[in-house]
Amino acid sequence: FQFYNLSLRLRVRHFCIMFMSRTHLCIYGRSLGQAIHVQIPWTNIQSVSRGGSLDPFIDPVHIVLKQPQAVCQGGKPEQSLELRFYSKNAKPKLEAMRAWYSGERKSAIFQFAAEIEPEASADEDDDEDDEDVSSIITEGLTMQSIVHERLEGVQPQDLDTIHSKLLVDDWDELSLLGGFLRSCESKDIVTAPWAAVANNGGMVREVKMVVAVPKIPLPPPFGCPPQTRVTTTYRVARRRNCVVLESSSESHDVPFGGYFTVQERNVIRSDGDGVLFEKCVGCHFVRSTMLKKIIESETQKKCAKVGQLLAQQVDRVVGA
Repeated sequence: FQFYNLSLRLRVRHFCIMFMSRTHLCIYGRSLGQAIHVQIPWTNIQSVSRGGSLDPFIDPVHIVLKQPQAVCQGGKPEQSLELRFYSKNAKPKLEAMRAWYSGERKSAIFQFAAEIEPEASADEDDDEDDEDVSSIITEGLTMQSIVHERLEGVQPQDLDTIHSKLLVDDWDELSLLGGFLRSCESKDIVTAPWAAVANNGGMVREVKMVVAVPKIPLPPPFGCPPQTRVTTTYRVARRRNCVVLESSSESHDVPFGGYFTVQERNVIRSDGDGVLFEKCVGCHFVRSTMLKKIIESETQKKCAKVGQLLAQQVDRVVGA
């Protein structure tokens, strides 16, 4: 069977794999502590089309269902799905889906697997952040610690304040994250509403913006534009002794931008009578490229500077 890596967009993007059987379109993944496990009968598909979105960042494949279906456990039934494939051209996948939909391919039979792993349960008092089942960080991704410093103006009792300031709806220049993004030379910031994650997993939102691109020593004929459009999913969670801010970002205008996502984990935790800020970063590659080492190295350099700016912003806004 052909396996397709894709992102399924509900309120935020979920990274999944897709199979096509003789009778069903099957999508499986695990994201934000939930199992994405859906079998859509071809008879329940009303239409399959490409593009037609007002979103300038993607050229998706749209599937409209005759009858709504729930995509994840406890989720609301969905009337339509938006898929984005990890390819410069979604046309081959679209044509393959249309072929199955029209009944032209009848030979293969696919038995969709049962749960590959049991549902993990979240403990509200668990502050073991590395085992957070609702994390948006790709499981098994190697993360590099790039910032570790004490916030001089922040006290442990300020963690609730930090959490609430991260979750404000309006990210203007006076807000914690809005001011931080602008200090990183981001502009044209468009935010989606916050959405709750199951099992006390925090809140997530998708943000689109245009960010400045640092000069990167790429070999010819590659070159980076001065700025790029970026789509980022943020997750904010409160744990017993810390506040967690995670992000997963995809750049749309840089060379090989569709090959990887930059995933960051910021933890603001109490440490005795003070507060520590820790930042880790990793690049999750969905396709191989000869520029992988350069991309990883330059990403770590940029994120280290960005981490310093975030620590300063927390100190400025909360410690003031």
